[in-house]
Amino acid sequence: MVFAFLIALSVSFLLNGFFTPLGRKVCILKARAIDGTQGISKLGGLGIASSFFIAVVFVFFQLGIFDQRLAFVLLALALTFSLGLADDILGLPPLKKLFFQFLIAVFLAAAGVETHIYFLPWAVNAILSVIWFMAIMNAFNFLDILDGLASGISILCAATFLYISYVTGNIVVGVLAAALLGSNLSFLRFNFFPAKLYMGDMGSLFNGISFAVMAILTSYANIGSEMALFVPLLILALPLYDLIFVIVMRMAGRKSIIKKSRDHFVLRLVDKGMSVPGIVFKMCFFNMIFNLVAVALLIFLK
Repeated sequence: MVFAFLIALSVSFLLNGFFTPLGRKVCILKARAIDGTQGISKLGGLGIASSFFIAVVFVFFQLGIFDQRLAFVLLALALTFSLGLADDILGLPPLKKLFFQFLIAVFLAAAGVETHIYFLPWAVNAILSVIWFMAIMNAFNFLDILDGLASGISILCAATFLYISYVTGNIVVGVLAAALLGSNLSFLRFNFFPAKLYMGDMGSLFNGISFAVMAILTSYANIGSEMALFVPLLILALPLYDLIFVIVMRMAGRKSIIKKSRDHFVLRLVDKGMSVPGIVFKMCFFNMIFNLVAVALLIFLK
């Protein structure tokens, strides 16, 4: 786990230092949400994903635990990254992007990466898994709206999954979490306000599917404990809250729920005059509280 973290940390730092000017040269750019500042590279997701894959593949082969299901997981992560990359370059229509997300989610469920809620039939577990994958992917995609916000939340969630993997003895989740922690930690160096680099859809969707997979691969309690269902929901509570908030606000305003708008909770705080660093610190603080409650609940259930 330590090696996965250090490899991802160092490779991400080197790659993102390179991708910051490269994005401007090849015109893969994004405007800052709060003021419309143009010309900011959005190749950060390439650094996050590349460093993650280098770290996890190396460590998994060293540990000798690379099996078929893990190969399917990494393939799904690569497909999600590719979808985000295509969207960043080509600007995919929202419905087409949702359709490809659905296919990736179905692929994961068919590969056996699905919830195992004991009191629900297999078909319901499979459907819930598809919904879960799509929800978390889009939750982190929606969250990537302020400098340092998505990466800061990702760091906290990855650290929480890393600790939970230690408590539960889950090596696979531990390696995935350590690599994602390292890659996002280095990225934050370039993404904090005022950002020089954005993760783009390739990074936010990649982070989202990674957390969705880790949540399902983790065993939280013995069979028969319904309270265990709240652990992953608490870990990812803030991204899920923002997703639900945006959808509800758009529906209330009779807007399309899949088209961009300023209905995000954090953008409303910006409009009220709060500073971006202040908002990010507050959101990270609340996320940390949810993460600590999740860990406490896990320890209680164990």
